[in-house]
Amino acid sequence: MRVLVIYAHPVETSLSAALHEAVVGTLRQAGHDVDDCDLNAEGFAAVLTRQERLDYHDLAINRAPVETYVARLLAAQALVLVHPVWNHGLPAILKGYLDRVFLPGVSFRMEDGKVAPNLTNISRVAVVTTYGGTRWRAFLLGDPARKIAKRFYRAIFRTVRPVLYLAKYDMNNATLNDEQRATAKKNYTQLIRTAGFPTKPDGTKMVYRAAVKTGVVFKEAKNKVAAKQFVAFLLEEANLTPYVEGSLGRWFPVTKNAQESAFWKADAHRLSVYNQFKAGTVTFEFTKNYKFTVLNNENVWAKAANRILNEKVPVDKAVDEMIARIKTVAAQ
Repeated sequence: MRVLVIYAHPVETSLSAALHEAVVGTLRQAGHDVDDCDLNAEGFAAVLTRQERLDYHDLAINRAPVETYVARLLAAQALVLVHPVWNHGLPAILKGYLDRVFLPGVSFRMEDGKVAPNLTNISRVAVVTTYGGTRWRAFLLGDPARKIAKRFYRAIFRTVRPVLYLAKYDMNNATLNDEQRATAKKNYTQLIRTAGFPTKPDGTKMVYRAAVKTGVVFKEAKNKVAAKQFVAFLLEEANLTPYVEGSLGRWFPVTKNAQESAFWKADAHRLSVYNQFKAGTVTFEFTKNYKFTVLNNENVWAKAANRILNEKVPVDKAVDEMIARIKTVAAQ
């Protein structure tokens, strides 16, 4: 898929710059053809001139000043916008891009006096953004940036799927000082270790137990078509991979391309997760015998631990009780 990425932030060391790099890298790794448009780096002129406004509705000449940007927009099959939210709105350069490029005959057309969407070439739209304030603060002020994405973009593109809006709020909440941040970084990179399983007493390797997450669309569901579209959307590499990586190692991808993402080798903790999964996995016992589910629901292991730690029952007695319960369930 040909993806046009519109990036709007002037500082190369900003969080937005890191998000932009991650977006472009992930899309390219997934095999997409990415047109990376950094508005500041390209020197895009944000101000709509007097003459451009006078020519705005003249379809024969209105796109001439921004012809190259219009061509890139019309060539795209998907659009991703990466930017911060400033003063509860879009950065000026991005607002200028919308004013100057989303022209009559480009983003919309007039039919019988009514506005009709024109960018039918774009089937997917996503926004990756950050807010200085909290979600609650943005909500109280109407969250204009979110509404632009979820309503305006949806209206002009008329995509089948909703606009994907990925927002990080409360970025101005710097509760840690530099020394505390340095300590936290040292703890993560030097003092904390994520280790794989040890070997068994007989010297053989332990194999990690893993479960594949499943979902269903019920036969009597009212919106089966929409449900299937959502599943298809989620399983696309460009969506599933960042979703799984967002768990920071709690989940591991099932697709080969996602497993070989640079994300899993970016630090020692993720590399341990990668090595553990790549060494092979087995299913949980309850997939072989439902009685394991019964024991799991009863939490027999935690009950035994509680008997030892809190009720001060001797270890051998607590373990014998647990084994007796396991045998009872197994015999049913």
